[in-house]
Amino acid sequence: MSVLDLLARPGKRLLARLIERRFGGYRHLLAPVDDNLPERLAGERRVAVIGAGLAGLGAACKLAERGFSVVLLERNHYLGGKVGAWKTTMPDGREIGVEHGFHAFFRHYYNLNEFFEQVGVARHYATMDDYLILGLDGRSYSFKAIDTTPILNLLSLARHGIYNFWDVAGRHTGPKMEALLRYDPEQTFARWDHVSYAQFAADARLPASLQLVFNTFSRAFFADMEKMSMAELIKSFHFYYLSNDAGLLYEYLDDDYDKSLIAPIRAHMERHGVEIRTGCEIAEVGYESEQFEIAGERFDYLVIASDVIGTRTIFERSPQLAAAAPSSAAKVATLAPGQRYAVLRLWLDRDVERELPGFVITERAQILDAIAFLHKAEHESERWAAERRAAGLGAAVIELHCYAVPEHLPEQESALRELFVAELHRFFPELAGAAILHEHMYLRRDFPAFHVGKHATRPSWETDCERLFLAGDWVVLPFPAMLMEAAYSAGLLAANRICRAESLREAPVYTVPLRGFMHGVPERPY
Repeated sequence: MSVLDLLARPGKRLLARLIERRFGGYRHLLAPVDDNLPERLAGERRVAVIGAGLAGLGAACKLAERGFSVVLLERNHYLGGKVGAWKTTMPDGREIGVEHGFHAFFRHYYNLNEFFEQVGVARHYATMDDYLILGLDGRSYSFKAIDTTPILNLLSLARHGIYNFWDVAGRHTGPKMEALLRYDPEQTFARWDHVSYAQFAADARLPASLQLVFNTFSRAFFADMEKMSMAELIKSFHFYYLSNDAGLLYEYLDDDYDKSLIAPIRAHMERHGVEIRTGCEIAEVGYESEQFEIAGERFDYLVIASDVIGTRTIFERSPQLAAAAPSSAAKVATLAPGQRYAVLRLWLDRDVERELPGFVITERAQILDAIAFLHKAEHESERWAAERRAAGLGAAVIELHCYAVPEHLPEQESALRELFVAELHRFFPELAGAAILHEHMYLRRDFPAFHVGKHATRPSWETDCERLFLAGDWVVLPFPAMLMEAAYSAGLLAANRICRAESLREAPVYTVPLRGFMHGVPERPY
């Protein structure tokens, strides 16, 4: 019997149950919740939350629900940080919403999804029915039919032709690949944080098709393979694919983010009394007599939930804050952004000729990592396209992504834009003659660097000042999480610790299994 035949036999169900039992289930409560404690604050406590991304929004909501007086401070004129949205004006004067780019909300984002259910964002969820990678050679790799049970999903990939099982089972590749199944928060980083994914791939002699899959995954964390820490990549594989049975299919928001995400959260904050201040740049944070001072106002607690650049700047400008938490301040000083990322949205006068899901990943030639077909996924773009078609005209709204712009590429947006368009035409030659009716380009460098050797100096969400907390996708958490789930969870942990300090009931925090399937299993002797 072939190893791959296991997936086609009745014993598969038993194997799935045994795998789940090995993990102790796929959804774990991080710590018990004391239901005997009160939910709401009886007295007066003021909290400042700096930064209105998912981490700051989550912290502000939870603290306001518990009766704290919360002031949310955001330097931009919109809420949401990297899930924020604003308007662009079309040539005909019509305003239409844009955001930082298409986002995938995976089903094992336990904490974030629960929050979205609570505030009403989840009613805008729609399901992406495939996780599809397009290769430069014309091949495509679909994860739609892949088994979702950990371990069995690896065999299923081979069974569906993503890779040849025997290419990775040998003495060179097999033992290296087992590192993905041995995730441990201490051992993995001690062994692999100083190794790049590029070095790992070379040492493991990864087959070309697996390199393609790994490359696209690595760049989703804003780093090319030469820079990406293998420890961070192992953690990411554990979190996204090897510790839960949700699979790689995901939900997305069915409309402009200002309507579908920001509006429900803003309404929830306003109902609970959060004071929202946008366009608010923090010059300095003072700390004296166990209180924080910002622009003459005093606060009992502070949650800094800005991005890595903003957080580092706040500490640099705030000597009292740095003195109150010297160890955390030293780690914050080492924070650096990852590579540039870019998003180009195009409004075209024609559509692609193939049937594809609303979002596809692409093998990069120089810059293009993914394509979103927003006229298939977002109501506002759908309406614009439908209006044109009703008038007998063609239409498509296509968003091009580069998660990690190579450092050797030009700084100028115009040069990157030309590369984007050229690679779009390489995948879809039928668009070469399409008229671009409107476009919106977005180029930033503010995501955290998950680069080789960075983990040891990455700050925790807790600090050496018991009233100060850090929150974002860049802090070290006590459980494996990445990207949006990590950001929101950090804000939730900060809110919980403030509740604990005031003897209030904490909110439950959920996590995937803390360690990999093969954690503790002796390694092969070669």
